[in-house]
Amino acid sequence: MNKLQFLTLSLLLCSACQNQEKQADKPVASRPNIIFILADDYGIMDSQAYAQKFTGADTAKMFYETPNIDKLISEGTAFSQAYANQLCSPTRASLLTGKYAGRLGFTTAMPPRATYYNQDIAVPEGQYIHDVLEHKDNILIEQALINGISNSAIPTGSDLDKGWDELSIAEALEDYHSAFIGKWHIGGFGAKGYQPEDQGFEPLAWYDAGGSAYFNWKDRWNDATNKTFPKLAPEKLDIGDAGNPSSEEYLTDDLTTQALIFWNKGLKPKTSHSSCIFPISLSTPLIRVSQMKSVILKEKIPKDGMAIKTLPMPQ
Repeated sequence: MNKLQFLTLSLLLCSACQNQEKQADKPVASRPNIIFILADDYGIMDSQAYAQKFTGADTAKMFYETPNIDKLISEGTAFSQAYANQLCSPTRASLLTGKYAGRLGFTTAMPPRATYYNQDIAVPEGQYIHDVLEHKDNILIEQALINGISNSAIPTGSDLDKGWDELSIAEALEDYHSAFIGKWHIGGFGAKGYQPEDQGFEPLAWYDAGGSAYFNWKDRWNDATNKTFPKLAPEKLDIGDAGNPSSEEYLTDDLTTQALIFWNKGLKPKTSHSSCIFPISLSTPLIRVSQMKSVILKEKIPKDGMAIKTLPMPQ
């Protein structure tokens, strides 16, 4: 699979790329900027353009407006029957490597679970060190239970991987300076050596989990303690990094600010940047930040908006 084919695996993942150095056989101008955007759990009916295509509905009568996404669709190429995964971790594994998630052992996505790595136990023959030991969903069919056992980390070629190393998009784009910001969720629930920097990225701000608080998240992202997996030595844990502090109180705004700072630095001559942004947003109804915070405080929703029920439609 060549790089162009790899880049067409998804409509939505975020990266911004420029050339690192001018090469004699390939001028800087010949290498494109690349914007890769991934919107987590974004449904096919969640943009006006797709909703109109599949339902024939009048966009003027739709409650939510998506003009920027619609513009990208109208000026580019849109897919209505492209292959996709229904969950975040398998999707991220595919986009990072260009392979079907099943080939990497990713069959599902889940919150922090016990693995051979974080329980510090021997790995049986035929198993991978970051395979999940149990699946807590109520699965009654044996084959479904087997299928539900999933890998949780992309191999990096470390000694623990026993020769298994996956080429990431950042490593494939070797002439680019690639950075990562946002949700990771493919690093073995905070396993040291399997995070963005181990896959060829400069980590700006990231968190190796399935979800995050949207307010007051920084302490959790920077948490170096090991309360979830007490059997794991602290030096083997690397759960995240909130990055350089900003004045933003809302997670997505903070990540956007940090990404723009990185991008603007990359506009200088003879530098190159490739920024992969995996935002942790859009898993709940689109709503203004001020409204979301007021509803969270009023209804005493836990975890600072991390796992909220469907919010009321703005009036």
